Amino acid sequence: MTENLKRRAEEMEKRQEMDAREDASRYLKARLILSDLREKLRFGKITWQQYSTLRGQALAGDVDGAVKGLARVLRKRWEEEA
Repeated sequence: MTENLKRRAEEMEKRQEMDAREDASRYLKARLILSDLREKLRFGKITWQQYSTLRGQALAGDVDGAVKGLARVLRKRWEEEA
């Protein structure tokens, strides 16, 4: 019985390590768009809702989609100002 619990604990620890590595990898891939999003939010180029949506998309692994979404938002804003 204790051997089984010990094995389960080891498996859980390995899964947690893998999850942490996957999270770190996703963040590293998204870091450029994340810093760009923070800058755009800080200077009022995008809203909090847009920032939150695009950030979530980038962290979920869809970095290309987040970049395209940011470009779409900025293009629309630029057209409205012109």
